[in-house]
Amino acid sequence: MTHQPSKRSVAILTAMLLTSSACSRNETIHRDALHQAVSTRSQPAGTVTVQAVTAPIPAKNGAQATKTSSTNGRGVSAEIDRATGGSVEGTVTYVADRRRRWRYARYYVDRKSGHLAEAVVALSGSLFDGGRLKTSTESTKPRTFEMAQKYFRFIPEIMALRAGDRVKFTNADLSLHNVFASAGSPARFDVNLRRGDENVQRFDRAGGTNKPVRLRCIFHGSMQAWIFVFDHPYYRLTAQDGRFRFDSVPPGKYQLRMFHPAGELRFVRTIEVGDGKTARFDIRVSPDNKVQSRQQ
Repeated sequence: MTHQPSKRSVAILTAMLLTSSACSRNETIHRDALHQAVSTRSQPAGTVTVQAVTAPIPAKNGAQATKTSSTNGRGVSAEIDRATGGSVEGTVTYVADRRRRWRYARYYVDRKSGHLAEAVVALSGSLFDGGRLKTSTESTKPRTFEMAQKYFRFIPEIMALRAGDRVKFTNADLSLHNVFASAGSPARFDVNLRRGDENVQRFDRAGGTNKPVRLRCIFHGSMQAWIFVFDHPYYRLTAQDGRFRFDSVPPGKYQLRMFHPAGELRFVRTIEVGDGKTARFDIRVSPDNKVQSRQQ
């Protein structure tokens, strides 16, 4: 005699199978979410990143063309045919002069290679639309960075932002601090911060490399910082290796500009970006580049 399971047994078995399947799906979702969170946290605060996603699109001649969508700054993207966009890369190096020593070079210059950290490098020039490099789409979602007052310093000391981004200022010291935007800066504010206080400021006006927002603390004269605001995505703040790179740059002539506010070092050079090509332009600066720009 064949044993037939009861309706109650069938119902219990079905429920167990459904529960097991749901748990498996939830575990997968949780693992993917955790991986995404870890990847996000691994990026240092204030870092401007470029992400490229390529997809085949029909070309006029029937062949397959490639379109690149790049994201930079506050999520602003420039969508350009790869065949009509180029890249610019290079390294910023400081050449020391024993007769004209830079007092704070040890904080920014690599002793062996001379690579210059915390230099702001940006493009400006030919493809302007009301003073802006043209991009096809604008994101309305700004990003928020953090600048701390700690050990009687602004940390980080130099930032580069996209217009519309925000900065949260915090005070980790026991002493009363102040965040004051100097006269002539694209942004103006003056706030006091006690230990644990926070203040968020939005930066809507772009000053590029020529007019950064210079910050001071009126209570402690040695504290200073600079925030550079751009209305286009082609800017970088160099790390310890001094490197910079711009992708998906529309072809044309530009000015490659570099400014290091702590060293008062400026550099300007006219460059040309070609279709689908990567151009390398290394920047070498010395005390000769102090205060005044050089045109090469």
